[in-house]
Amino acid sequence: MVARKRPAPSQPFSLRLPDDRRRALEEEAGRYRVAPRTLAQELIDEGLRMRRFPSLTFAVRGPRRAAVFARAPRLRVSQAMETVRDSSSSQEAAEDLALSVNELEQALDYYNAYKDEIDREIEEDRRYSKAAEREWLQRQPHPRS
Repeated sequence: MVARKRPAPSQPFSLRLPDDRRRALEEEAGRYRVAPRTLAQELIDEGLRMRRFPSLTFAVRGPRRAAVFARAPRLRVSQAMETVRDSSSSQEAAEDLALSVNELEQALDYYNAYKDEIDREIEEDRRYSKAAEREWLQRQPHPRS
């Protein structure tokens, strides 16, 4: 599922599905404990995004689904954007990430289209990393004086 945010204004839209696809949608929605219409909205959103940005796909990352690279599904767009910020050029960032410049440019375009969403993901990752580091440090033996 795409990161949850305040629902955008929407209009009713009727859609006919073959029975087998409707059952599959209901079963998948049950696995995620969401309403079938909610899952359908998320799948349509992801599908439209993948059409617009063909180098990207979506994968479960922690408690949410996130945009990842189709050729490198363990690499989230948010992680690539942090590398871009720390690099002197897009070429350098692409090389560091083992991506083509075209893939990285699509990720940059995706970031520009969904900046708030990606920035929230980056901030959540930073908070998680800081909390994990604090927890790890607390478990370390303290040297005796």
